[in-house]
Amino acid sequence: MYIVIKGQNEYVKNCFKDYGMVTDTSGNYSAIWRPYHYIGLELAQSIYSIALENKATGFTKFYNAEVGSYAKKDLKVGERLDGEGGYCARGKLITAKKSKEEKILPLGLTDGALIKNNINKDEVIKLSDVDLDLPNEVIHARKYQYSLLK
Repeated sequence: MYIVIKGQNEYVKNCFKDYGMVTDTSGNYSAIWRPYHYIGLELAQSIYSIALENKATGFTKFYNAEVGSYAKKDLKVGERLDGEGGYCARGKLITAKKSKEEKILPLGLTDGALIKNNINKDEVIKLSDVDLDLPNEVIHARKYQYSLLK
């Protein structure tokens, strides 16, 4: 996972230099990389920021990629997926175009999905392989995402 940091004052920009951090040409932005993502710990901070400060903690300008679902084990008809970090599915970064064209289940929609086709370990999980009970807002948002692709 990459984290982009913006130096909002001269002190922070000087710290970037002092610590030997690579920045953009303006010296305002740097990035750090971590090999792991603590979504359970980080999500609450984002929710608080949005709810209390009406401020997003991050956003994307383009819909270029997403995390597709792949079976961690053989999945049988009637099993329920247990969501991100569970025992059934893992994520893999794929292009948004591939996701749309191949109708791949996004990892974020796996929690509670009911398997309706047997899927072998390491195979992709497609939307047609599961029954989903999604709120209308999610269905609307997904259609909007797909509409961004030309």
